[in-house]
Amino acid sequence: MKFNRTYSLYCQVGPYSKPATTSGSTVPVDGVFTSYATNSVTINPPYTVEFSIKREILATAQTANFKIYNLAEKTRDAIYKEWFNGGAYSEIQFRAGYENQFVPLIFNGNVRQAYSTRVGRNNIVTEIEAFDGGFAQANSYSNFTLPPSSTLSDTIIRLNSDLIKTFPTPIIGTVPKFVNQRASVFCGPTYNLIQNLLPSGVNATIDNNQLKVLSNSDSFKVNDQIFVISSATGLLDIPMRQGNFIQVKMLFEPRLTLGQQVQLISEDIPIYNNIYPVQGITHQGIISPSVNGPLTTTVNLYLGPNGATTFSGNTVLPQ
Repeated sequence: MKFNRTYSLYCQVGPYSKPATTSGSTVPVDGVFTSYATNSVTINPPYTVEFSIKREILATAQTANFKIYNLAEKTRDAIYKEWFNGGAYSEIQFRAGYENQFVPLIFNGNVRQAYSTRVGRNNIVTEIEAFDGGFAQANSYSNFTLPPSSTLSDTIIRLNSDLIKTFPTPIIGTVPKFVNQRASVFCGPTYNLIQNLLPSGVNATIDNNQLKVLSNSDSFKVNDQIFVISSATGLLDIPMRQGNFIQVKMLFEPRLTLGQQVQLISEDIPIYNNIYPVQGITHQGIISPSVNGPLTTTVNLYLGPNGATTFSGNTVLPQ
């Protein structure tokens, strides 16, 4: 049952500092000269949070916007970051769901900018804009050689180890099985190297700080189950065909993740009833003990010409 919304927002805050050697000179962390937040705050109900989270299987970073209302002065003053200070790393994690249920992690990234403003007469709003995977995409660098007989999966796993601040286990779908006959040298921005390796129809993205390399039709089960989207699980509107995708709007569903296999059951347009991979998720709305606002999830399902392809064996998800 989808009652009693709840959330937890963890955010690292300044001041920012660089690790130093005994001589006082700065040294890189994970190979990058940057500064890292030294403090953190955790925000929970009864504070009102309004948010929009967009996750897609694309080469670009996932994005999120959070607005927290009327925090204590000390807390809101601590949550501050200039947008142009891209070399300062502040982790942000947002969990949301329903009471008496598992509350999953639905956004895991870093803060792009944060500030507070007055809205109307009575509300001071602290706004946080964040990227998921943006820091790894911009700052990760690789320089290594792989021996002959290395497969594409071997190469992706090795490149993933150079991605900064990401989950150690990537999810790799049905990529081609070709093997390098000679030693291969990789030198350059890590995320660019990954993108340049992939053949047409295979996409790489960083979702919840985890690299996912999937073809358009790839999908995986979570806990060996296919998630059902129907009126019983919160389907709000009729499915909408958009090119090779089907867009579905439902009550807030935090258990969905990119690449997950779902079964669509619509009583209004049963022609679209089938099993699909999730290629896009947008969570949008408000969680508040005092405001009964809307909270929905819009899911983009890949229709494609041949349906979903299921794979298994390395679908380890961050909790």
